[in-house]
Amino acid sequence: MVKANKLTQLQATKLKEAGMHGDGAGLWLKVTEGGSKSWILRYAFNGRERWTGLGPYPDVSLVS
Repeated sequence: MVKANKLTQLQATKLKEAGMHGDGAGLWLKVTEGGSKSWILRYAFNGRERWTGLGPYPDVSLVS
């Protein structure tokens, strides 16, 4: 079973390192070099990997 909720609200706020930071169960927080953050969901559909944006952080919070 995949462990979800690895990131806390405080950790998400403090993240500065550019890259993809996993929260578990396919949820990722993408941090750009410019410092903007957005939520990305990774899932499989018809045997193919898909990625979809869920919205910018903090407009879409970790609790959402």
